[in-house]
Amino acid sequence: MAKDKNILEFPLFYRIVPLVLFGFSAVGSICILLFRFEEWSFIIILMGFFGLPSLIMFILWSLWRVDIKDNGFIYRNYFGRRKEYKYEDLEYKMHPKGLIRNFRKDGKKVLRMAYYIENGDRLDTLYHQYIKKHKKK
Repeated sequence: MAKDKNILEFPLFYRIVPLVLFGFSAVGSICILLFRFEEWSFIIILMGFFGLPSLIMFILWSLWRVDIKDNGFIYRNYFGRRKEYKYEDLEYKMHPKGLIRNFRKDGKKVLRMAYYIENGDRLDTLYHQYIKKHKKK
């Protein structure tokens, strides 16, 4: 969980579940190796379908992050690359059902944020306050 209200991250649940699945896959693989070695082919199935995808999900969901600032935000994607965006350059649209928030720059999608992102409403609030305060006349 993000301790700072100016940091947006996936909920802790999204990082714990893949780690637990990977742990069960690893323990299952070790048990197969130690006690039932003749069924070693199940290790490929276990780690291939559960272990590696779970580990990849854990890494990707742990890397994604948005640091909110007064005049913009810094977006760190799944691969760890960072980009800084200013509020005045962005266009905001919310999904009609309110489940997804989209930030666009020059017609290209910059950030797509689901409703379950921790502190996601904080980014909306700061964006709208900034735009209202610095509205072009």
